[in-house]
Amino acid sequence: MERFSLGKKEAGPPQWESYRFESLFIAKFKKGEFLFVEGQPIENVFLIKSGKTKVFLTGVEGRTLLVCFRAENSLLGEVEMILHSSAMSSIQAVTEVVCYAVSKEEFLKTAMRRSELMGQIAWQLAERTRTNTYNMSANILYGLEMRLCAYIEQTQNEGLFVDNLSALSDLLGTSYRHLHHTLHLLCEKGILQKHEKGYRILDMEALSKAAGGMYRL
Repeated sequence: MERFSLGKKEAGPPQWESYRFESLFIAKFKKGEFLFVEGQPIENVFLIKSGKTKVFLTGVEGRTLLVCFRAENSLLGEVEMILHSSAMSSIQAVTEVVCYAVSKEEFLKTAMRRSELMGQIAWQLAERTRTNTYNMSANILYGLEMRLCAYIEQTQNEGLFVDNLSALSDLLGTSYRHLHHTLHLLCEKGILQKHEKGYRILDMEALSKAAGGMYRL
């Protein structure tokens, strides 16, 4: 994480402008860098200014499960702040991510005396519960093709999808063989094309339709 002070002419996010957080700073994360690591302490609450992150859980055997994606205006770390707990999930940058950051102690102290800030937290939790309930239900009820298309839709960069397929098979709760077979089927359907670095998306509209709105921000 790179840490920067706000410039003299740079204001914080509009929804925080009345709180005058003394610890407010800008945090920048490179693609692939972790904002939180499950089980480790957190120091700050983040509000994403730009970029995209993925949220996932790790099982006792080290296998991972994708939960959702988070992007602009998503609040991160507020649950751990309220519960005084370590990170409940891992959050990793899918792109370069820029966040507003405030120390969890100052954020909690302010939220406890400012009802409108607590209202922002409640809204974020309600929205997150809604989307996570849909995503987790889809993980159980729908096949790999939908989950894979949804993942590709969220992580592609200028029409190119590149990822570690061994790690991705864990993340989507499937085997490497089944994942590779599904990618092959998507190529046969004309949605993807094998590329030296990964897969080129040939039909974004068909990919989005197959994703069924899962993981959509």
